[in-house]
Amino acid sequence: MLFSFLISFTQLTIFFQILPCRLYYNDQSIGFYLTDLPICWDYSLYLDMGKLMTICTFNLVTIWKVRRIQSARGKTAFQKKEIDFLKQSFGQALYLSLCIPAYYITPLFASSEIVLFMVGIFFGATIHMFDGLLTLYFNVEIRKSLTKKYKSSANNSSVQIVVVSKNTL
Repeated sequence: MLFSFLISFTQLTIFFQILPCRLYYNDQSIGFYLTDLPICWDYSLYLDMGKLMTICTFNLVTIWKVRRIQSARGKTAFQKKEIDFLKQSFGQALYLSLCIPAYYITPLFASSEIVLFMVGIFFGATIHMFDGLLTLYFNVEIRKSLTKKYKSSANNSSVQIVVVSKNTL
C-alpha cells in the first residue's frame, strides 16, 4: 500500500506540480480537460489508466498465489473471503477495462456536446462509485467497521429539550 501511495504521489507531483499539466473547463465541450501538452495526455492515457489496470492485475495474481499456496498445504476448498475478494477484484477489473476505453474512444465518434458531457460525467463518476460499491458489498470487515462507527456516533448524539412557557417569553 505504501508502494502504491509513493507511486501516486510521485506521479501527481511530477505532472501537476513540476510539469504544467492542469485541468481546465472547456465551455464548448462542457467538461474538464487536461492541458493540451502531449505529455499530459500520455499521463492520462498510459500512467493513470495503466496504474488502475495494474492494481486489478495484482489483485488477481495475489488471489491466484494464495490459492496455490493453500493447495500445496492440502486445502482444496476456497474460503468465502477468497471468493469475495476474487469477485471484487474481477468486477473492478472488468468494469475498468470497459469504462476506461469507452471514456477515451467515445469522443472520437461522437460530435454532440451533450453526449460528450454525459459520457464524461457518467464514466468519470461511476468508475469510483462502482469501485466503492464493490468494496462495500464484498468486504465484510469494512461494512462492520462502518456500521460500528455509525452506531457509536448515533449513541453519542443527544437531544436537548427546552420547555418554553409564556412567562419566559
